[in-house]
Amino acid sequence: MRTARSQDRTLSGLISIVAFLSWLAVLSAPSVAVANPEHSRARQTGRKTSAHAPKKPTETVSPDPDILIRLQRSQSALESKANDLDAGIRQQANQLGREIEDSKKQTQQMLAATGKRIALTQRLSELIIALLVLLCAGILYIARRLTRLERKSFMSDMKLNQAKVETDEWQAGELPQG
Repeated sequence: MRTARSQDRTLSGLISIVAFLSWLAVLSAPSVAVANPEHSRARQTGRKTSAHAPKKPTETVSPDPDILIRLQRSQSALESKANDLDAGIRQQANQLGREIEDSKKQTQQMLAATGKRIALTQRLSELIIALLVLLCAGILYIARRLTRLERKSFMSDMKLNQAKVETDEWQAGELPQG
């Protein structure tokens, strides 16, 4: 897609080149009359040429056919190159558009993969936290069970000691009071 600015630049460049070539063609034409040196000297000194001096016939400027042919060839070559450049620019613009689309697709795929990784990481962290909570709860449960077992064993040891004392007293012949 060509923008208006690039079209204006191309057109103004072509116009400038054609104008320059036309100017060269006019200057290089052999039919251009050379200025009369006497006439220019008379103008500088303020003298007028005599009325009896024969005037040289003025030649009309007719374009040289070879110059016109060269100018047309140059113009067609320029137009051909401008068209080639235009086609090249269009092709590069299309290729750039395709590359942008490919890049956009790759970016979307990478974003989707990153989103999946984030979701997986979040689930894994939730699982780890749940396992840590369960581990802490298990440790607390075991600690409470151990303290209960210790109390029970301490109580049973006390009961055994008391029962032993009572047995010893009974064997000794002393009866418990109570």
